[in-house]
Parts: sequence; C-alpha cells; structure tokens
Amino acid sequence: MKNDLSKYQIKELQADVASLKEDMKAIKENELPHLKEQIIGLSTQVSGLSTQVKIVGAINVIGILAVIAITQALK
Repeated sequence: MKNDLSKYQIKELQADVASLKEDMKAIKENELPHLKEQIIGLSTQVSGLSTQVKIVGAINVIGILAVIAITQALK
C-alpha cells in the first residue's frame, strides 16, 4: 500500500514539475520581452524627468540668487 502511495505521489510531483516548466517557458517566451520593452520605456521617461528636474532646479536657484541680489541692492 505504501509503495503504491509513493508511486502516486511521485507521478503527481512529476506532473506538477512538468506543468511548472510549461508555465515558466510561457512566461519566458511571452511576458519577458514585453516587460523588457516596458522597462526601456520607463527608463526613457525617467531620463526625461531627470532633465526636467535639473532645469526646474536651475531656474529655482537663479530665482533665489536674483531675489538675494535685489534685496542686497535695495539695502
């Protein structure tokens, strides 16, 4: 009886592993290329935002320096 149960469990385990291999293959072939494209798109967007943040930061610094200069000039 125990031997039959072990054989059944091994067959179930083999079926589960085969199913898992199929799922992993499908993910690798179908999902990963799409995820790679999306990551590249996000990287481009982040790079663009980084440039915008630098420009806005520079404008803020120039504005602050201008206010300080005007304040000093009015003293």
